[in-house]
Amino acid sequence: MFIFAQIMGILANISIAISPQQKEKAKVILFQILASIFFAIQYFILEAYSGVAVTVISMINNLIFWNYSRKDKKIPFYWLLINIVINIVAGIFTYTNLLSIIPVVIAILLVYGIWQENLRINRAIILITSAGWIVYNVAISAYASSIANAIALISAIISVWRLDIKKTKPENLGNKNI
Repeated sequence: MFIFAQIMGILANISIAISPQQKEKAKVILFQILASIFFAIQYFILEAYSGVAVTVISMINNLIFWNYSRKDKKIPFYWLLINIVINIVAGIFTYTNLLSIIPVVIAILLVYGIWQENLRINRAIILITSAGWIVYNVAISAYASSIANAIALISAIISVWRLDIKKTKPENLGNKNI
């Protein structure tokens, strides 16, 4: 089962690596939903229950947010607040040590990143949370996910460079093909 858990982590992180490369919010969220499914399975096998709880909550949240995004509707503020409260409550019930706080903080950052409209902020949050997942996954022996998180971190860095930094360079301001 340990190897199966590692495979689930790899598949999850492939989805996460693809996510920030998307130019449409609905597609970003869709890849994050897919990743949540794989992560939930992995964390369950590894008995990392804080990870399972916030991943399942995140998946449900992402389904709701995806539904709003694909209809080009703004996600209501109350969904953000509800999700933050649910993640905190889940964190309280699954708390075992300081390590179990990491997934809760990551989940709250990610829900904010998806809730707000600015994809630049979303990509920056993916950078931060990828680093957090590396720490958590090494600590719980999700080694394949740790490696894949490093790849996702690199992908996020590339997406920030490609879609945010490079795009806003002064020489590119007049280029409409960016």
